Amino acid sequence: AVDRARLFFLTHGQRLWDELAAAEPRTVSRMLYELGTRMQRRLSPSETLLKNIDTASELIVVHHARAVSERRVRAQLAAMAAESTVKHGRLLLGSVALLPLTLLGGVLPGPNVFFYWNAYRAWSHYAAAQGTQHLRELLARRCVHFVADDAIDRVCLAAQRRYEREQR
Repeated sequence: AVDRARLFFLTHGQRLWDELAAAEPRTVSRMLYELGTRMQRRLSPSETLLKNIDTASELIVVHHARAVSERRVRAQLAAMAAESTVKHGRLLLGSVALLPLTLLGGVLPGPNVFFYWNAYRAWSHYAAAQGTQHLRELLARRCVHFVADDAIDRVCLAAQRRYEREQR
């Protein structure tokens, strides 16, 4: 039942999003699309990571810069998971509590983007909470492996150089 509900919201929400994206410039629909795009950019990258953790996986491999010790990466990942458990649990409850109120927006003309956004956020917090729980279990069982990766060091160095050039 949860998978069917997830599929419904993802499919229906994506169709609505595509319609808003295809709207003519300077229309209410297009402005809603642009507002939604700005709102999505404000979402935490850690939330995206957590909601994409496959709860069926028995092993996670984390690549990190050589400059950062495995112990520190493990500690930061554990701290993020602990913090996210509380955060996404509370935000999920808040989003679910607001669903009836945002559903009332259906009386307004046009798509009920308030309800869809709130439903998406509720699902997102649920998925992040599930991913967090699974990550904590894997960390406890020592099923998260850490790999120092030279490619990440190169990306970090290039970003640092670009930042320093921009500061001049």
